[in-house]
Amino acid sequence: MMQVTTESDLLERSEKLENALQENTLLQFCSEKADATDDTNDKQIWSFLKSTFDGKPRQRYLELLGYKAEDLKDMVQNISESVGELALDSDTAIINKSDADSSSSEKDSDKENF
Repeated sequence: MMQVTTESDLLERSEKLENALQENTLLQFCSEKADATDDTNDKQIWSFLKSTFDGKPRQRYLELLGYKAEDLKDMVQNISESVGELALDSDTAIINKSDADSSSSEKDSDKENF
């Protein structure tokens, strides 16, 4: 004979999760769980999970990490402009080096003609 021990609280929580899955209300379920806890770590975990079911999860993840989308856009634009300026500077340096190399080659060939 097999005996199964059940914990009524566990069964109740399991049923709530199952209902949320079936009714496609995981966003609300996670929100309620985050609001119901006083533990900061649990609140962050439920908020992260809630973000997964949000319409814009990437943006929500960044917000949870303390970033603002607008600040990141500005930062990326500034970096992009800086890299572009560096690329222009290095291209100019390469062009100048090529010009110097080609004029050096021309001088060498002029010497050979004499």
